[in-house]
Amino acid sequence: MTLVTQATFAKICNTTRKTVTMWKKAKRLVLQGDRVDVEATADYMKKYHPTGSPIVLSPLEIAGLIASEGNRGNKVTGTGNNGAVTSTRVVTPTGNTVDVDTTIILTRGEIRRRVTELDWMRSFEWTRSAMAERARMAALCIGWVALESDRRDDGHFGGIQLRWAGAEHDPLPEYVCAGYGYELNTTDVLQECRDAVFPGTAPGGAEIDADETIEVQAGLLRLLAYPHSETQTRETLTSVRG
Repeated sequence: MTLVTQATFAKICNTTRKTVTMWKKAKRLVLQGDRVDVEATADYMKKYHPTGSPIVLSPLEIAGLIASEGNRGNKVTGTGNNGAVTSTRVVTPTGNTVDVDTTIILTRGEIRRRVTELDWMRSFEWTRSAMAERARMAALCIGWVALESDRRDDGHFGGIQLRWAGAEHDPLPEYVCAGYGYELNTTDVLQECRDAVFPGTAPGGAEIDADETIEVQAGLLRLLAYPHSETQTRETLTSVRG
C-alpha cells in the first residue's frame, strides 16, 4: 500500500492539485485518512472513471518521486513480521518485484560495512535488461535517477547519465551527478553509486568522514555489492582501481 498526499498524487498523474480535489469531491479517490491510496485508487478509477486510471508514472518512477520528496506526508507500507511500516513493493520494468525501503539515515561507515559484507557473495542476472534494471534501482537507492539517452552515437558510449531524483527534466548541469555526456554504462553506474555513499577521498582530495550520515534505501544497498559485471573478479577490480 502506497499512501501519498494529494499534491504528490497530482504529480503521479501529471495533473493539477485542483483536478485531484475535483476527483476527491466526485469520490473517485480511495483515501486512508487524508492520504490517497495509490494502488486502490488506480484500481477503482480503472472501473469507474471515464478515462480509466489517471496514473502516468510507473511504479519505479513513483518510488523515485516519493524518495526525492523525502517521504514528506507519504507512507509506504508492507507486510512486515509485526505489521509495522516496512517497504513499498515495486514492479520493475522487466516484471520483477522488489521491496524498496523507505529512506533511512545511515553513516557512510555503516553503509560500507553492509555492502562489503555482501561483496562477491551474491549471484546476479547478467542480461542487458537485468543490468539496466539494477543500475536504475542502484541509483534510486541513493536518491539519484539513471537516465538513458535516446541517441546512440560515438558521443554516447554507455548511454546513461546520473541525476538527482526529481531533476530528471531539468537541463541545469548542477543536477547532474555523473555522466554529463551520457557516457556511463551500467557497470560505471554501479561504481559511481557505491563511491558516492562510501567514506574516502572525494574528487579534489577532500576526505569524506565515515561518521557522516546520508539517506539511502537500505533494502537496495545489496545492488552496490561486487561483482558489477559478469567478467569482474577481485583480481580484475584490483588491477583497475589499484
